[in-house]
Amino acid sequence: MATMWKFTADFMIPPALVLTVLIMLPLPMTVRKGLIIFTRRVLFFEVFGGFKLVHFMQAVTLFSFIATSLNTYRLNQESVLDDKMTPNMKTSQLAKKWREERNFWIAVVAFLSWVFVGRSYALLVELVGHKEQIKTLTAESRQQQLQLSQHRQQLEEQQAMLREVGRGSVPPPVSTEASAPLLPEQDHAQKKSL
Repeated sequence: MATMWKFTADFMIPPALVLTVLIMLPLPMTVRKGLIIFTRRVLFFEVFGGFKLVHFMQAVTLFSFIATSLNTYRLNQESVLDDKMTPNMKTSQLAKKWREERNFWIAVVAFLSWVFVGRSYALLVELVGHKEQIKTLTAESRQQQLQLSQHRQQLEEQQAMLREVGRGSVPPPVSTEASAPLLPEQDHAQKKSL
């Protein structure tokens, strides 16, 4: 039993804590993208039978959490310190209780570490995706604003030209295309409109 807790403390908790710290570091976006790729490779490393490392670790640590919870509860229900007990017996009972409580907290930290790193990774991927969308939308918005301002400037120039034409200071633009002779119906319609 002691080797299982040594394995948990030495090999299950540190990777989760290291990945969590790496994910939480305030780094530039390019470095963060590289970290996301590294974290994805570690978390979703296929252990066996299609199980990913993160899911395997969460299942193992959940199992150890449940087992230690039950053991701690059982030990607390059974252990009663009597006055009839010798000091060595009391010490032995308290040591068992302390060991089970320690194992319980190790299991809690291990389980929560793997849940936290999995959830943090998912949120970080979502955040980076949203930042990319914002960057794209901002670029599109700037492009649209530039097009709008160019269009507005063209409209203002046309309006200024129309005002000048209306005052008579600038002759109306003459079409460079040769005008075709009007048919009698068109000529009659044009005279009516005048």
